[in-house]
Amino acid sequence: MQKTYLMENKKINSIQGLRAIAFLAIFISHTGLGNFGCLGAWGVSVFFALSGFLMMLSHLNKGDNPKFGFGFAWNKIRSLYPLHFVTMLLAAVYAAYCGQHLMKVSLDIVIHSLLIQMWIPNTKFYTTLNGPAWYLCTTFFLYLCFPLIYKACKKSLSKETPPRVYMLEILGLALLDLMISIICFFFAPQDGSAWFTTKWIVYYFPPVRLIDFTIGCLAGCLFFVVKTSSKINLTNQSATVLELVNCVFICFSWVIYAKQYRILGTQAFRFSLLYIPTTTSLVWLIASDKGLLSRVLRQRLFVKVGDLSPYTFLIHDVAIKYCTVFLQYLNIGNKMIMVITAFILTMVSAYVWKPLFAMITNKTQ
Repeated sequence: MQKTYLMENKKINSIQGLRAIAFLAIFISHTGLGNFGCLGAWGVSVFFALSGFLMMLSHLNKGDNPKFGFGFAWNKIRSLYPLHFVTMLLAAVYAAYCGQHLMKVSLDIVIHSLLIQMWIPNTKFYTTLNGPAWYLCTTFFLYLCFPLIYKACKKSLSKETPPRVYMLEILGLALLDLMISIICFFFAPQDGSAWFTTKWIVYYFPPVRLIDFTIGCLAGCLFFVVKTSSKINLTNQSATVLELVNCVFICFSWVIYAKQYRILGTQAFRFSLLYIPTTTSLVWLIASDKGLLSRVLRQRLFVKVGDLSPYTFLIHDVAIKYCTVFLQYLNIGNKMIMVITAFILTMVSAYVWKPLFAMITNKTQ
């Protein structure tokens, strides 16, 4: 049971390629270039599923037992916190430039520095400064809960729980998410400026996103069981077909989101629940690394972008804001020029930051 399956380089590369696609989807959704909000919600869902899936597989492969507590969660995000702080301050300068009151900006800095913005159910707090930092706040909570999830999964493994049990647990969590979405559909306010809005509950609220994360963890545990037992062995052709089918369903979910088609297109369903089945299965297939899509995502360009995705995720929104202001100052109103400029700035900044921070850290140790 201790054999390593995800540690092969090619499998890490394909997963990194998927990270790249998820980041590009989020970046496009934040540029304001058309109705691409569906891409952003999908990209976030991929990141949550990937995070749970990979953390579970990594710890099962190592056979260690992470300890529940603040220290474990902090160790997982501390390498990103300095960048979070820098981008937050840059966003604060932008907010002050746009005329926001300095007292409000100062309060936002305190709240975002403590990573508690997502526990305040109002857009006046959690969408200010560097908006994408909400993911870091929520992820900290998920990592705080991970040792408990891992302990439960490890206990199931020791009892040689059959794969169908994990599948039933995943289904149960999906039904729980469905119940929350139904309650929000009928009772939570849709107004974006209100408190306890539907979007805040189903998209931002950390305990609700714990469902996506836990589903990813269970999928990782199921993947480990299947691989160690060798009961299922996909051929390259069958994996390619499954990837294609999965991508078709993803495109359908994008259309439902963009057109806000019927009940699945409402706020209560489209921000999270709509994507859970396809993102979980896609992560599984890419981890299997046998289909055509997996081989494409293994290409060096995708891997490079995927390697930088933790940094580009925090940088890109600030880059878009500053590029917009700069181009307006130059009287350049072409949207595509802004998008290209912001993307280049994001990638260059991340490429410079990663080795620079590593060098500074090594010198201080």
